[in-house]
Amino acid sequence: LSPVCLGSLRRAAIIFKGLDSGSLDTMSLNKPSDFWYLKQGGCTEVDGIDDKKEFGDLMESLKLFRFSDDDLSSIWNLTAGILHLGQCAMKEDDSGNAQCDPANKINLDLAADLWGISSDALNERLTTASMEVMKKTIIKKVAPAKYNDNRDAISKALFENSFLFVVERINGELFHLGSGDGRSS
Repeated sequence: LSPVCLGSLRRAAIIFKGLDSGSLDTMSLNKPSDFWYLKQGGCTEVDGIDDKKEFGDLMESLKLFRFSDDDLSSIWNLTAGILHLGQCAMKEDDSGNAQCDPANKINLDLAADLWGISSDALNERLTTASMEVMKKTIIKKVAPAKYNDNRDAISKALFENSFLFVVERINGELFHLGSGDGRSS
């Protein structure tokens, strides 16, 4: 993942301080230092920043922009799934192709469950790449050397798209507020 993505994911670690323990348990989130994407920078906590307060401020702001509880739950589930996906290390299978390490199957299953997709479909996406040639789609197995890049590209795309969703929603609300739309919450 890019440094910008990693920095943003670091800030996503505030969910560990902000969400209630029941939600964290449901998403199988124990502590930030358990997750590869969060611990890469060597810093899962920042001195002088109160993550619990920051999370409260974030939630208050998102509510002001009319994010529903379902919207917020989807954002947290997507973020938690990305963290679990980052745990899915590679192991080479007998044919020399990449596969999700069976030791990390629980993380694959958790990510799939949080996203409401099948574990098999997520595993297929992790271990294959497709390209279109002459209007025909060719699917090939991912080489072991490319597995982490593939996994990280999936994570990055999901994270960027969720960020764009949030920005577009906020911009849409600001547009309506700026145009004198009298909608109330």
